[in-house]
Amino acid sequence: MTPEDAFKSGSGFESGDVWALIVGVGCVVVLIIAAWVLTSCYRGWAKNNLDGDEALHTAIKAILIIVVMFWILLS
Repeated sequence: MTPEDAFKSGSGFESGDVWALIVGVGCVVVLIIAAWVLTSCYRGWAKNNLDGDEALHTAIKAILIIVVMFWILLS
């Protein structure tokens, strides 16, 4: 019995289905965190607690994190 057959027998799911679930949850978590960061950044900018350069750098970093994490999770 291969490890994949043992996994399917024990869990009732294919390993590819579990992998898709893990990747999907990971992508959703990354998007939620990035949305939270960008929303907080906008609120700080709107209240003049952040200047434009700091807000821009924060937005670029958040988008870069999204791209890198999606590349890691989906590759």
